[in-house]
Amino acid sequence: MRRWWLALVPALVFQVGASEESAETQARSLMKLPCLEIVVEKMGEEAASLVSEQELEDATLVTLKQKLPNLKVGKVGEECWAYLYVRLTLMLPKADNGRPLFSASHLECSLKRRARIEGLTDLNVVGVWDIGTLLLAAPPSDARKQVLGALDHFLTSFSADYIRAGNK
Repeated sequence: MRRWWLALVPALVFQVGASEESAETQARSLMKLPCLEIVVEKMGEEAASLVSEQELEDATLVTLKQKLPNLKVGKVGEECWAYLYVRLTLMLPKADNGRPLFSASHLECSLKRRARIEGLTDLNVVGVWDIGTLLLAAPPSDARKQVLGALDHFLTSFSADYIRAGNK
């Protein structure tokens, strides 16, 4: 399932994509998920100056443990092979004088699991849950707050779907 949001400063949010799957289908994809690993990727040289990979990973870990205390979060192993992938791409377009005009970022969270695809014998890694947003911030220093706020919203949606799937 893919859900996309566009957030414009100061706080206007518009949905720009429609849900491809029902909430029931989305929740079923999270059934029997005892644990996961957090994987964070940042793209764009400017991203390091506004929010670090460690900060994104820490925010993800703390929010998941607050909302889903029984979900084991750690390294992927043989018993549990799933990971929550958090990717931030951030750009800072600059004026002629070199000062950033605004920030433009794309934040995406997706859950990847091993699954057997019909007709194939091997287990494959497939995306079973995802959500993303485009964020524009002026001044660029507001990007950090926007990114962390959107990440919290995404993890709340993930937590709700996890609970709807019957996990405890």
